[in-house]
Amino acid sequence: MLDKIFSADPNSVFAFLAENPLVFFLIMAWVIFWKGLALWKASRLSHKWWFVIILIANTLGVLEIIYIYFVARKYTVEVEESIEETEKTAATDGGKEAE
Repeated sequence: MLDKIFSADPNSVFAFLAENPLVFFLIMAWVIFWKGLALWKASRLSHKWWFVIILIANTLGVLEIIYIYFVARKYTVEVEESIEETEKTAATDGGKEAE
């Protein structure tokens, strides 16, 4: 079975995937999960170039995993005001907004 996958003929990979659709769908699920997670992190961190590269490049999840675990970990998303602080402010103001 593995000799079909790793032979020099590129059509053998397509033939293997055609014969084993479960493997194809598992690979697609893997790629979609990692690509989606990496794109989400890149957009939240405003990494426009990483977003474009991850969107275009198809590396079976390798580039996405590198981005998530080695690049995105160095950055954090700063939130200006949390929902809890907004609720506390609304409760102390009696529900009135500042004019």
